[in-house]
Amino acid sequence: MPYHKRWQRYEKPEPGHQLQLDVKFITPLKDSRRRHYQFTAIDDCTRLRVLRVYERLSQKAAIQFVDYGQLSEHRDLSRLQ
Repeated sequence: MPYHKRWQRYEKPEPGHQLQLDVKFITPLKDSRRRHYQFTAIDDCTRLRVLRVYERLSQKAAIQFVDYGQLSEHRDLSRLQ
């Protein structure tokens, strides 16, 4: 199989059509008991990335993240994956 067919980038035709959302646990620093979670959203068309760190992994934090900044500008967002 040719290389360019094997590694084809997944793209959407319009900005804001679909966002990929990911949450990652950030390992605490030495001598720290506080936990942090990195929320990341990536637009499948433009590859625009938005990051934010929260102290809790909860539904409330996820809703705050989606409402935060540039994510709320995508009024025609049809899919959040």
